[in-house]
Amino acid sequence: MKFFFFHSALIITLCLHSVTVYSQDFVNDSVGVIKNKGTIRFLADTGRFANGQRDINKIDNSNGIVEFLGRNNRFTNLDLTPSNQLNIQASTALGVRCDFRLNGLTRYASAADTQRIQNRYYSNLQLDNVAFKVMPDSVFIGTSYTVVPNTGSRKYNGFFYYDGILNQSIFPENGSTPLLNRYFNLGLLVSCADQSSTKTVDSGKTIRIDGIVKSTQFAPLDIRSSFLGLGNIGNDSSEFLGSVTIRSNGIFKMGEKPAVFYNTITADRGSIQALQFAGHMRIAPSGLMQLASTQGKLEMASDTKLFIEGDFRNQGNGSNFVVNDNSLQYYRGGAGQEIEFTTNQNPYGNLTTLNAKTARDNFFVGGNLLVQDGNITMNTDTLTMISSAKTVVYKNGLEEVIGKFRHLDVQASQSSLVFNNAQTTARFISEAQTRPRSVTMEVRPAVNPEQYEDTTDANRKIILNYAGGGSTWEAVIRAGYRKDEVTLVGAENELEFYETDVLNAKNINTTIVNPSNVYTRNLAQNSSLGWVELPGIRPSTVSGVPNSVTFESGKTLLLRYLPASINPQFFMTAKVFLEGAWREGEGMDNALTQLDLTPTVAPDMYPYQLDPLRTTRVVTAVPDSVVDWVTVELRSELTGGTTFARVCLLRKDGILTDVDGVSPVLLPINKKDDYYVVVHHRNHLAVMTQEKVKFDSKQSGLIDLTSPSIVLGGANALKTIDGNNNSDYIYGMIAGDYNGDGIIDASDYTTIWNNRDIEGYFNEDTDLQGIVTTRDFNVSWNNRDKKTAVPKKP
Repeated sequence: MKFFFFHSALIITLCLHSVTVYSQDFVNDSVGVIKNKGTIRFLADTGRFANGQRDINKIDNSNGIVEFLGRNNRFTNLDLTPSNQLNIQASTALGVRCDFRLNGLTRYASAADTQRIQNRYYSNLQLDNVAFKVMPDSVFIGTSYTVVPNTGSRKYNGFFYYDGILNQSIFPENGSTPLLNRYFNLGLLVSCADQSSTKTVDSGKTIRIDGIVKSTQFAPLDIRSSFLGLGNIGNDSSEFLGSVTIRSNGIFKMGEKPAVFYNTITADRGSIQALQFAGHMRIAPSGLMQLASTQGKLEMASDTKLFIEGDFRNQGNGSNFVVNDNSLQYYRGGAGQEIEFTTNQNPYGNLTTLNAKTARDNFFVGGNLLVQDGNITMNTDTLTMISSAKTVVYKNGLEEVIGKFRHLDVQASQSSLVFNNAQTTARFISEAQTRPRSVTMEVRPAVNPEQYEDTTDANRKIILNYAGGGSTWEAVIRAGYRKDEVTLVGAENELEFYETDVLNAKNINTTIVNPSNVYTRNLAQNSSLGWVELPGIRPSTVSGVPNSVTFESGKTLLLRYLPASINPQFFMTAKVFLEGAWREGEGMDNALTQLDLTPTVAPDMYPYQLDPLRTTRVVTAVPDSVVDWVTVELRSELTGGTTFARVCLLRKDGILTDVDGVSPVLLPINKKDDYYVVVHHRNHLAVMTQEKVKFDSKQSGLIDLTSPSIVLGGANALKTIDGNNNSDYIYGMIAGDYNGDGIIDASDYTTIWNNRDIEGYFNEDTDLQGIVTTRDFNVSWNNRDKKTAVPKKP
């Protein structure tokens, strides 16, 4: 039996043959016209709205309602065959495609059991009444979607789309149980139009999604004072081709599934959140993640990831970047991609880079750093590692951070801190309170350092800065370099460290204080960096160590090979005692220096005149530890041969030093060779080694001229000046040779006697007390007839 079921307010405009009713079905044939201002209601569970009219303009429901009260009501085509429902050529079912969308309101309001919603393009969709609602895949909302309060629970399958051409608000499905009263997948698009439509999460609303979100470029998402939670179910990634804006304290919250942003995601006054184990976020090459103000935040918990292939910008003050040290920020865009700034208080977590990168500003790393397949260029900015417990890895061995690389929280450890490349490192040996608080290496490949010589030096500028801490630390420094930066005429495997500035170049030689502090090297290859390493480097503020052991903060670390023909840099450390200055049980006295009598330039007298550059050896202020001036002479033969001489200082501990009172004596020789070593003093008999000493480009071992076994003439060439109960004797140079002729005789002690009581810096003062007394006479008299064992030169 055929019949109509219609509401009393129903108005149907049609030709009589155009509308037919089969049971609870509403049928409109191919020429029917409908203008509904009331409600077309379907009571039967299987009632259908069958349409054959191909002109949607002849079906007007703009002021009407189609209400489905049955459990399985449908919009179908004319012949009611399910197989043709989605065939665009044959079907004219309402809502089968975006351009055949039924306007007005469609309401599903079953009161019993389960009601199944049809996958159609709706203008306005409303759910009502207590039946459980099942939402299929591919439901499209052109204007609005609402759920009446106290409506039965909903379960969504597949995608639910907001696809209108005008701006739309997203209904706040926010059930507390997964897969119940919350979206599964959410689609944002504009159907049948080439224009933009903003999809809004309204103020105070909550949206929960169990699956993913996909949007097109014409469907920007605007989140206002709300929560958008991406879900944990499914195997796909959320994809945003349209922009995302979070404002008014809104929250964009990641679930466990990944999300890709092809456009802009902006936190204006709101936050982007990735809680622990959230899916990774990817900013595509065309995308931009921006924090538009300090009130726009990015928050990332442990084990979360942000892949940046496009751009990331923070227009806040940095406190709005809040990421866990165990999160990952991965810049993997093309060459030239810029790294955004972070602060010490709000650093990156684990930072990884792929391809060449440029820093936009200073940035800090709280986790580990991995650099691969390209350099990071810092320009004038600084990359800072906050924790020395974290690692720095250069994956392929040739990558570098060009510019300033700083480590904070420096630890005393057997592990080296890695700086600008895999082979530029530092290891600090000291107590916690003395090691520097921060260390910075500034590395500029293929840049001429100060004092650069292209025939001897690596073409690489390395500036070492350290700050804070004490002055007793010791460091093992390694500097890396590329193969193409070394074009030396000498041997690359003899590169050494030099501390340089625009005026000076000082060789760093730590063997002076520890013979085991030797250079180690590895030659550069096309596939790997070369390196030079030296232990025992100290800060410039440390006292009591030679100057050539220290490195001043802010100076350039130059890698140089110096052949002997250019600058041999031969150093000597020797030890002697002066009988006259010795005080039994106390050691040598520095009375002349305490009385301010030691001159700042060695006097114009024998033996200091042996040094042709004597007047250039100037002491700015004589160190307190100095006893007097002496002269060191080198002889290629016992008599005759080649000789060299230079003045130097003698300390209380017997060590001969350069004019700074701490450095070993820089010798005036110009090639590697073996020499006898002679030490002269103005009123003591000279002493000489009985064997030649080998000198090369490094520091000599200690030449102990207090030992009879070393000295030519043995114990007879020295004076026993002290001893103890174990018969361990101390030997010194013999005092009393006033005129320096190599023999102590009447001309010496008579002159001393005749000039007693004079005060000052005089040769008659054999005990170096600053005044000539009978004690000086007694010293010379007691050594009468003693001669030096040093042969006279022809």
